[in-house]
Amino acid sequence: MKKYQEIGSISKAFGLKGQLKLQVADSYLPILQEQEVIYLLEGSTYIPFFIESIDKSSQLLIKLEEVDSKEGAIKLSGKTIFLPEDKLSSVEEDDNSDLLFGWAKGYLIIDTDQEPVGDIIEVVAYPQQELALIEYKGNELLIPLNEKLIVGLDEEEMIMMIDIPEGLLSL
Repeated sequence: MKKYQEIGSISKAFGLKGQLKLQVADSYLPILQEQEVIYLLEGSTYIPFFIESIDKSSQLLIKLEEVDSKEGAIKLSGKTIFLPEDKLSSVEEDDNSDLLFGWAKGYLIIDTDQEPVGDIIEVVAYPQQELALIEYKGNELLIPLNEKLIVGLDEEEMIMMIDIPEGLLSL
């Protein structure tokens, strides 16, 4: 069975001809630009959408084949974008040198009640902030990393205490 990796999301429709505004981690952007297909999750099935064009002149916009109207684009807004894991092999897993929190990969996140939440699998850069990718109750979860939310750090034990925003763990 083919495995897929989340690389970003569709934030909203753009214009009247079916373009979509994307949020994609910087490390995945070069790979996305080489792709002919992206995948969106519908129920439990990954649906392929063929890429007509990608424009990143002022913001990251994508045009998908057979999405030719604002209404069609609106239906895809908010969807998560996936690529097959085998297409991501050129992303170096340890290339976090340009990330502020790249050093945190492998740390255990605990909440302010001292309860373990999960190990940081990867630190992902989004345009607004960096996020920790963890596995929580069998699902992948992104937790914001910023100095205001980190309330404790044990470098020797590799533990990071975070004041996790209310409701985030129940998503």
